[in-house]
Amino acid sequence: MHKINFKKISLATILMLAVSLFLTSLSPSQHAYSLEKLEGKCSWYGEPFHTRTTANGEKYDMYGISAAHKTLPFGTLLRVTNLKNQRVTVTRVNDRGPVAPVLIMDMSHGAAMALDMVSDGTANVSMEIVGTKKGLLTKNETFFLNLDDPLIQKEKSALLDKNITEEEKIYYTDISQSIQIYNKIKKNLDKLYSAGIQNATELLISLDNTVCIGPFDSFKEAEKYYFRLATLYPHASIWLKPITSAKKLVPHKTKSETKS
Repeated sequence: MHKINFKKISLATILMLAVSLFLTSLSPSQHAYSLEKLEGKCSWYGEPFHTRTTANGEKYDMYGISAAHKTLPFGTLLRVTNLKNQRVTVTRVNDRGPVAPVLIMDMSHGAAMALDMVSDGTANVSMEIVGTKKGLLTKNETFFLNLDDPLIQKEKSALLDKNITEEEKIYYTDISQSIQIYNKIKKNLDKLYSAGIQNATELLISLDNTVCIGPFDSFKEAEKYYFRLATLYPHASIWLKPITSAKKLVPHKTKSETKS
């Protein structure tokens, strides 16, 4: 057997060996944070497991927005996109599963409603890690609750088919859209007030031509409002978006305006 001459081993070689040993010792869950996106099939689980204890010790709430994953650490935040309809929600890992090897994750019933995959049972999705227990991995993004209500319906008015000038078309389109926006604001404010959300005018915004509320500092805070509104907005979802893309739907009065 040959003796190893340690004097001839360079410092660089020793460092490379140390790094190699460290990487091979990592568990799959520790490697997971290097993933950018993963595509695969997911399912959802509901009634038989409702109120049972999850793998992280919580009571499973099928109506919440949570997920089961085989290896990712509990508290991992995932942005999941249904590739069939492009619906998106952020969800939190709080359980282990699925058992079927062909599935990459299981969604709660609430998350499945957000992705509109309940009737299908399964969906092809993309999964992106966006946060951990310690905070978000993405920059300049914050949480919003998408109420799944388009602000402006992209419908062509019969009036615009008439022989009118381009300037008149713009004028009538602006009026039509203004009426739509007014009606959407009123309808959603009424629903929010009925759920006891007194600061509805401060929260109501539009994102990507969709009525939302927010912003929220954490997933937990967004989820709290989700639970209050899930019966009124069954396809609501939690979004993670740049705060600069949000537009207030109800202008706030200044102190001087309030006094007058």
